[in-house]
Amino acid sequence: MSSEYRRGSSSTAPPGHEPVHRVPTDSSYYSFNGTPYNDKIADSQTWMYAREARAQQAGLVSYQQPHNVRYPSRFGNGEKLPFTTPGSYVTPRDQRNGIRAYLHHPLIPGRSETWAGEQRPGAVRSAYTKGDPNRFDVMYHDPKKGASKSGHGSMEMANYHAAVPPRPPRAPTA
Repeated sequence: MSSEYRRGSSSTAPPGHEPVHRVPTDSSYYSFNGTPYNDKIADSQTWMYAREARAQQAGLVSYQQPHNVRYPSRFGNGEKLPFTTPGSYVTPRDQRNGIRAYLHHPLIPGRSETWAGEQRPGAVRSAYTKGDPNRFDVMYHDPKKGASKSGHGSMEMANYHAAVPPRPPRAPTA
């Protein structure tokens, strides 16, 4: 495998990095290391297509948060995840303290519409710099990593798997 593999983002992996073996697919996707996106749904997906994440993030450009929904919200990255997005001063307090933070928003596998509070958000989130939702990383609550300050599973980076084009058909042998 090559530097096409990216952990949770759209940047290339460091030289010499070899991802775990996977079945080649012609669609890029994010995997959550076996963690279901929604533990209340039997057989919940443990992955999502990258095109679904991109479509949901594109909806955030014009997204107006309903008053009863808490997303997008500030994410301070206490887990020190290796984001490719630079972060920004999300609040005036961040600016005073020189703390770069992120906004995060739920991502739902199997759909292209931006989550708007109509269902339980599940474990998967995007993390992005304020004002730039189309450049993002994907993470998820991982209950195996212990609880966060908010009582949910600590965040972990999703694994990005680049698309592998299908092999050309073999020439017939005589």
